[in-house]
This record gives sequence, C-alpha cells and structure tokens, in this order.
Amino acid sequence: MVKQKPVSVNWQTLFVFIPILDLWAFYSVQKLRMALLIFLVGFGAAAIALNFAILGSDAFLVEDPDVIYSNSAYIGSTIGLTIAQYALAIYLVRKWSKEWNKKF
Repeated sequence: MVKQKPVSVNWQTLFVFIPILDLWAFYSVQKLRMALLIFLVGFGAAAIALNFAILGSDAFLVEDPDVIYSNSAYIGSTIGLTIAQYALAIYLVRKWSKEWNKKF
C-alpha cells in the first residue's frame, strides 16, 4: 500500500520520462491500474489500428522490413503516438498528483 502523504508534482512529472519510475509515479497516487488501462489498452489499440490503416493487412507478410520502416506515414504515426502518449501521461500524472495532494 502507498504511504498516505503528499507527492511532489514536479518530481512526478519528471518520473514520466524515466522507465519504471513512470509506473511508480502513477502507483504513488493510487492510479496505476487506470494508467495501465489507458496506455496499454488505449494506445495499443490505437497503434494497431493506425498500422493497419497505413500499411494494410499485408504488411505482416512482407519479408523486407525496409518496405515498412521507410514509409513516411508509418514513421509519422509512430512519432505522433509517442508524443501523444507522453503529453497525456504528463497531463494525467499532474492532474492526479494535485488531486492526491488535496487530500492532505
């Protein structure tokens, strides 16, 4: 169980960019399950849908990976999803940390 104490919103925001500590940031405000649901299920489904929309279902049958990774739309969607994921993570961890700190 998490210690019932206020958290630093600035440290929580920094933790978003560090692997494993991003999970700790959400865990420390008791929102880890919600964050995993949003990021694993939500962004996972979005990534799969975008890949099928851009590359089509035949992309998994292509033996030459240069055909897939040289596609500028694929690269753009990957970068766009990564930026969206970090932006949402920062927003949520700051929002939930402020709500958590109001309890004390």
